[in-house]
Amino acid sequence: MIAPVQNFLNTRRQFQALADAVKAGFPDDPPVLTRLIKSDAKGRVAEARWRNNAVIVKQIAADDPVATLRALEQEHDRLRGVFPHHNLHFAAYLATSAAQGLAILPFAPGIRIDEVICGAEPQTRLEIATACTVWLARSMEGQRSCGSFSPDFWIKFLRREIAGADLSASDATLLNAIVAHLRKLAPGLRGGPVPRGPIHSDFSSQNIFWDMQTARLTVFDVQGESIGPVSQDTARLLCDLTFKRLRDTPNIALDRGLCAELRAAVMENPELDHLDPPAGFMDFTTGYRQGMFLLGKLDHHLGYYARIGIRNWLESVPCP
Repeated sequence: MIAPVQNFLNTRRQFQALADAVKAGFPDDPPVLTRLIKSDAKGRVAEARWRNNAVIVKQIAADDPVATLRALEQEHDRLRGVFPHHNLHFAAYLATSAAQGLAILPFAPGIRIDEVICGAEPQTRLEIATACTVWLARSMEGQRSCGSFSPDFWIKFLRREIAGADLSASDATLLNAIVAHLRKLAPGLRGGPVPRGPIHSDFSSQNIFWDMQTARLTVFDVQGESIGPVSQDTARLLCDLTFKRLRDTPNIALDRGLCAELRAAVMENPELDHLDPPAGFMDFTTGYRQGMFLLGKLDHHLGYYARIGIRNWLESVPCP
């Protein structure tokens, strides 16, 4: 009974700490918190009521919350000018308090795509995957560029993460096999003209919502952006959706470590310009993302499905 009580008390402390920050950040018009969603090293998130609407209140954990939030506000303002675009939307900040690292966001309409896509009809799954890539392409408007690909950077980063993890012998073998395969892929990609654009580390299924009634896609809770290969965001999203589809439908077809139908929908979409032939950048980034995913889910049930995807990637990605 001790652990549940401690968890309850900690949740209440975190809720109160966020409520105090909200009162300090918005003294004249504070949102009323109703439920703490999460509190971790990245910050606190809660449901709230504000101006007669349901909203999300987020407090960002950062050494310099003012500078961090200012940068996030700039990116939100940029995306606010890009969306809505047809059925593609972006849930931008409604208000911020930089001193407290606070942001108020609207509720995104619809259901998270990882909750929709598993039970959806095939045509709906493809429609959602395509809409995600069109959103990504649209979000890069005016900021697409072509860089020189540096595979050694990604390999070294993954090796450091592996070295610092407490791994079983089988996971160590699997992750080191990823590194070895990436090294074999690297010479053919090193210095290559890789398509780049603004990459968001949180472009993941839990932050993308689909309205079944209107076929409207809304991206929620975008945080920092950096200029990187376009395939970073597509590989991150497809890895996440693949492992969740494997959980619900273990017999789905895989292609190069990813759900075959979703990978095809993304790779065949002309809206994104990472569709090389060959698809070397995408294959490389997929292996990297799968390794990083497994490192974050070693004891999580999705780790089991990540291992399945990794083995398929190792077996099916063409390698010189």
